[in-house]
Amino acid sequence: MSFLDLHKWVSYLIATLGLLALTIGAAVSVPFMIVVFGGVALSWFAEEPLISNPRYERGWTAVVVLGLIASIASALTGGSTLDLIIRYAALLQVARLASRRTAREHLQIAVLAFLHLIAATIMSGGLDYAFSFVGFVIVTPWMLALTHLRAEIESHYEHELDPKARRILLSKEVAGPKFLAASASLAIPLFIATAAFFLIFPRVGVGFMNIRGAHGRQVSGFGQDVDLGGFGTIRADPTVVLRVKLPPQDNPAQRLALRMRGTSFDHFEDGRWTRSTSMPRRVPGTADYYPLRPYSTQQTEELQLILDPIDEQVIFLPTDTVGLKVAPKIVHGLPRERMIAMSPGLDVRYTDGDASAYRYTAVVAPGARFLEPLEDEARAEYTRVPEEARERLQALVDTIAAGAEDEPLSHAELATKILRTLRDSGEYGYSLEQVNGQADDPLASFLFETKQGHCEFFSTAMALLLRTAGVPARNVTGFVGGIYNPYGEYYAIRQGDAHSWIEAYIDGEWVMFDPTPPARGELLVEDGGVMSRVRAFIDAMRTRWSREIVGFDLRKQVGLLRRVMGFFKQFRSEAESTPGDREDDDDEKWSLPALGSVDRRIPFGFGALALIAFGYVLYSRRRPHDPLVDLMERLDGALARVGRPRPETTTPLARARSLSREDHPDAPIVTEVTEAYLDARFGNAELSPERMKELRKAIGTIQKRG
Repeated sequence: MSFLDLHKWVSYLIATLGLLALTIGAAVSVPFMIVVFGGVALSWFAEEPLISNPRYERGWTAVVVLGLIASIASALTGGSTLDLIIRYAALLQVARLASRRTAREHLQIAVLAFLHLIAATIMSGGLDYAFSFVGFVIVTPWMLALTHLRAEIESHYEHELDPKARRILLSKEVAGPKFLAASASLAIPLFIATAAFFLIFPRVGVGFMNIRGAHGRQVSGFGQDVDLGGFGTIRADPTVVLRVKLPPQDNPAQRLALRMRGTSFDHFEDGRWTRSTSMPRRVPGTADYYPLRPYSTQQTEELQLILDPIDEQVIFLPTDTVGLKVAPKIVHGLPRERMIAMSPGLDVRYTDGDASAYRYTAVVAPGARFLEPLEDEARAEYTRVPEEARERLQALVDTIAAGAEDEPLSHAELATKILRTLRDSGEYGYSLEQVNGQADDPLASFLFETKQGHCEFFSTAMALLLRTAGVPARNVTGFVGGIYNPYGEYYAIRQGDAHSWIEAYIDGEWVMFDPTPPARGELLVEDGGVMSRVRAFIDAMRTRWSREIVGFDLRKQVGLLRRVMGFFKQFRSEAESTPGDREDDDDEKWSLPALGSVDRRIPFGFGALALIAFGYVLYSRRRPHDPLVDLMERLDGALARVGRPRPETTTPLARARSLSREDHPDAPIVTEVTEAYLDARFGNAELSPERMKELRKAIGTIQKRG
């Protein structure tokens, strides 16, 4: 591959990495990405003499100017300034790729790509950015070295299209695999320095540079309302939104029906559930613990959860949750208590989120009873039924409760009979098709006509049937599911696990009922194949990246420092520490696992290896003897002795031309040696030993004259 082709490939590689980081971090639309990368692909075919054509240059200048004018106009009319900047930055890179000609344009490509990476650092913290960053670490030394070398070659000639310059640039000897390998090795110290800076530099908080806010992916069913006819078909979506880490288990089950409660709705009208507007109260925290409700047992369990950002900042609660543990947020280097709010209906939300994942621990009291009074106003809302539907609902309730005329059914017994009718009788079937979505009354269509629907229809039907019988009930949305991820050792809950059920107020407490038929669980089952394992591995990598890198704050930094200190403490002799020190030192709990009887020679061995490695690096950096370099140094020394030293900013060819214009007596010798040097170093010419001897002899005449 010629030098020009290699430089072109590297330039496009670094530009593509920058654009990928920019577009993924900015979450731009797919059509925009197609346009951008389509422009990059088309620019590949732009070559000389097209690039040097004045009309072509003016055309791209007009495109860039018009793009700037359009961006300013859109910003003035209410468009997102950030999105406009992102689009214009991408346009600039495409324009630069399409009109690359000299080393200067290639350097501008590298600078734009670096700015794109910086922008992605601000807007993205995902694993996609990590891959782009690693790519930059490897490619940047190639790009800088090749661009600098090209600039040196072009600087020896008056024009980059000079035949001699083109011959050198088209040579396959200027740079090759060894050159790329040597340049890529520079990525190792660069990566080490970056990692050290990341670990040592004091953190000021998670997401402090994220300027896109806390917007996350859209997940239906957790906002202010749910449209019964338009709940949507999301059962086939495998995107993971919640990860649950249970207490350690010897043989974890591959699937669990983990129920994560999200939001409850109390008002139903015109085929839509809504939540009554009420001022949420802030949940006060004590030592990172936020109590949600009192409980009557002392036995509790803890479940660790990681929630991806979604459009509604809902905190999903496992069954029987009594409180939350949330680490304080680090703001400007200081811990700040988290802002957690709760509305009636056990609707818990966080209000101080950012674009990173939300981590919390749910404190669960299995089997505990949560007795709470229900005020008359709330009872009236929880038993409200649309008047136009009451008559048919009452008839259905009477049919379900038939056979119990002698003694009225209790609320619990009635709820059980309604549950069995909807879930177990076989009269109603689960379906993802929106068979009732276009009906004037979707609930009536489900109950009395199609008898087919998704979970929202089943939960709504049971809630309204109970309300018709005077039993307070509310609709609840959340997730039910969990696939074990062996790479991350947690259970993954996906968007397709979104579900709806009800809670009925029976005997002084809210009791959960799920009337959806079991067939629902058969519609989103992992195939266990290669792609399933790949998705699990990638999600585990994303989770670890989010936890260890994006979530690396001052608290974790201090913990890491204490663990390092604890590790080195293990090398102290027993005589250097008293028993009291070992018992009272809180750092011990941060130390690494005990190493047993560690040979004291180990650290000295590592030190010796480090010195050997350092010596090898110094030796490898020693400049080998190069006859061409020696030839040019001889010429520089000879001219310096006659009072014509070459300034550092002057190239050998420029010096030769300057001496020729002055009619200097040594100009012919200087020109002959310089041209031979350039042809041999950057071209395909070779200097034979006889020719090298002649040139040294010619330089010797300058020395004699001096």
